[in-house]
This record gives sequence, structure tokens and C-alpha cells, in this order.
Amino acid sequence: MRIFHRNPRRVWYSKLQDVSVVGDYEATFELSEPQPSLPVLLASAFSAVLSVHVPQATMRTRPVGTGPFKFVEFKRGDSIRLIRNPDYWKKDRPYLDEITFRMIDSRATRMLAFATGDFDITFPSDVSVPLIKDMKARAPKAICEMITTGTQINLMVNRVNPPFDNPDIRRAMSLAIDRKAFNTILMEGLGLMGGAMLPQPVANGGCRRKW
Repeated sequence: MRIFHRNPRRVWYSKLQDVSVVGDYEATFELSEPQPSLPVLLASAFSAVLSVHVPQATMRTRPVGTGPFKFVEFKRGDSIRLIRNPDYWKKDRPYLDEITFRMIDSRATRMLAFATGDFDITFPSDVSVPLIKDMKARAPKAICEMITTGTQINLMVNRVNPPFDNPDIRRAMSLAIDRKAFNTILMEGLGLMGGAMLPQPVANGGCRRKW
């Protein structure tokens, strides 16, 4: 996992000048110029609103909020457990009483857990060419598809600090990558080489069990 020391989405709010609280349920956002995309960015999963009365260090291990589920337990490197929030603003929601998120760092271990029946579905991006061959041998009744997904492999650098603030350096780094060899070695030639970080819409692949 790559840890960003700078906010990669800071550019989203470059036009935001000030935020003032109008009441318990209203706030005013002052912009330097019109930004029609701002409501969508605020509604995304990457624009969390944190409680000012809870320290940031506490929020990392015992978060609070007004979502459909309440935090119960966090086991570092193992799992996160949530239960249904009886005070959720939308009646009769959520439908589930409890959710447990399992954390398994190794992709091969996650796929093995699927093969042994611990999970019923995999992440689409977890299915690589070598792993799907092993999966078909371990779980022949599982439905596994190798379909191009929206998961990309990108060269990302911090273009604020030198020497990466020089566009010629960044261009040279990009041109130095042998994309064909990269695709052949890692994806056995099945990956698609694109010219931008945003690919065309594609279907999801992965493995799932027959019901």
C-alpha cells in the first residue's frame, strides 16, 4: 500500500475559499469561481466529514459517524466489525445486522480463502493470469472470468518536488517503461495498454460460486 504524505485530491478544492456554518443542518461553501462538480466531489466516498470533538488519532481506530453502521471492533491486520445503526436517519435501513471486513494483504492468500470456501466472491482485480489457472484447478466448480477491469497500473510521481517538477524528467521516465514486456511478463499479454489513466468502461471479472 502506498501512503500519500500529500492529499492527492487537494486539487478538488482549489476553488474553495471558505466554509461557514449556517445552522445545525446547513453550511455555506464560498468559491473563487463556479465549480459545478463540487456537489459530486463532496458526495463521493473520498470526502469524509470528521467530527471536530474526536481527535484524529482516535478516529483511526475508533471512528464515529452518522452512517448506516456503527463501529464495534478493529483488529489490526485482521478485520473490522460493524453493526446496524438503530439511529440511522433512513427508516428500515440498513438491511444487514452486521458486517465484518476481512483484511488479507496477500492476493494469493485471498484467492486461496475463496478456494477453501471462506468467501463466495473475489475482487475482479484479484484474478491474475497465473492465479486463475490455479483457481480453476483448486475450485473447478467456481465461475472464473478473465475480463479487463478498470484497474490500472500507473507511473505516479510527486511533480511538486524536484527533480520530478521537470516535465522532461517525467516524460523520460514514462518513455523508459517497456510496456509490451511489462504486459507480457505480468499479464501474459492479456492486459490492455492505454494512453490515459481513465480507461473505457469495461465489465467486471473475477471468481464467484454457483448458487
